[in-house]
Amino acid sequence: MTDSSAVQHSGSPETVADPASKLPLFYRRPVPLDRNRHGAARLRAPSDLGFAAEANSLPVMIEEFALSARDYPILFTDGPVCMPIVLLGLRDRQNLFLREQDGRPAWRADTYVPAYVRRYPLVLMETGKAGEFTVCIDEAAEFPDGPPVFEAGGELSKAGQEAMEFCRAYQNQIADTRQFAEALKGHDLLDRYTAEIKLNGGEVFNLTGFLAINPGKFDALPDDVYLDFRRKGWIGLIHLQIASSLNWQRLMALASGY
Repeated sequence: MTDSSAVQHSGSPETVADPASKLPLFYRRPVPLDRNRHGAARLRAPSDLGFAAEANSLPVMIEEFALSARDYPILFTDGPVCMPIVLLGLRDRQNLFLREQDGRPAWRADTYVPAYVRRYPLVLMETGKAGEFTVCIDEAAEFPDGPPVFEAGGELSKAGQEAMEFCRAYQNQIADTRQFAEALKGHDLLDRYTAEIKLNGGEVFNLTGFLAINPGKFDALPDDVYLDFRRKGWIGLIHLQIASSLNWQRLMALASGY
């Protein structure tokens, strides 16, 4: 029997003030972006996805639920900070949606690539002052085929500007996503979820360490809470998360080699 669990993410804002703090997934040496120090830095090309090969789950924002629910099970972290994630694999360090194609790692065709992957190698990190962020780049990232961050004169390239805007938009979505997840937890709509999965070859997985919405508890919500959720646009998100459980079958098929 093989035991596996969803990778848990704190959902906390990344920080550059405390070097001892745990780094975000994928980032090894994030430092503030500087035109002099990083004049030759390059962004990720669309085909550069190998760095995500060992990610068996990734954070997702509520703006991504509609596309994510089509392809992945959406779950929630069971930790101090509750945030949604998508499950990408059943084994530890396994991403079933990344495979070799023409000699390079490629995401499965017609499958949504989470924004967390697409923003790399940039990230907004806290400077040490609450609510103050700076754009950082992972100096350990190597993307020789990607577009340059800066032009020859030291100004941001068009690709660099778009990447920074994308990074800022992603950061702005974190607060709304956290509010949604914490409301679910506060109203006791999330249950600890354990799944025993048996593959066709006989291998058994016990997946633990995550939360999921309990449909029965959602149906029993008091009218005033339901109306508040509806005003905030959360009802559709809840239905998407529940419907995303159908994608467990897809994970099982991919893990079985289909």
